[in-house]
Amino acid sequence: MRKKSILFMLTLMAVVALTSCGDGKVQKTDEESVVVANNSEEVMEKTSEDEGQGLESSEEAVEIDWLEVAKNCFYGTDGQEQDNQKAKEALESLLKEGESGEAYYYLGCLAMKEKNYASALDCFEKAEELENDLALVQLGRMCQEGYGVAVDMDKAREYYQRALDHGCVEANNGFGDFYQSGIANCDEDFEEAKSFFESALGVATCN
Repeated sequence: MRKKSILFMLTLMAVVALTSCGDGKVQKTDEESVVVANNSEEVMEKTSEDEGQGLESSEEAVEIDWLEVAKNCFYGTDGQEQDNQKAKEALESLLKEGESGEAYYYLGCLAMKEKNYASALDCFEKAEELENDLALVQLGRMCQEGYGVAVDMDKAREYYQRALDHGCVEANNGFGDFYQSGIANCDEDFEEAKSFFESALGVATCN
């Protein structure tokens, strides 16, 4: 009887131990599930971060060159139809990114086309402040022709000379006009005028 009791107790202990082992396995599985779930969340977060970085990279990759867009619309180049309004909008978008002498220069040219001389003068002066030499040529032209300002040949000559000193060949056209018409303290000289006009056809080096 004693042996049976001992055997019964051993059997009972074995069953309890087996049951405990089973519970342990279940508990371990739950812990592993938590770990897997946590890892999955980390992977998802990392994936989201990578996707966000990829989106940012894509946005950077398609960053618009507003100046190029404006030039193409202004001149009607690179398959783009000439469109002054679109050119203006592109230039305004460029200026939202920061000051640009070229942007102000082209806005001035657009204003000249519209005969809005006050706006053109303002734009060319801003462009000149930002060291755009082509703006000097346009300011000289405005003074020479009296576009929105009083005719002032001395000032026109000064603007053209400053542009030439900076290597801007387009300013030669202004001096060509002076010698062709015998104005701005220049004697009428067609050969001299021709020389300046030919120089103006050289490669532009303006900013």
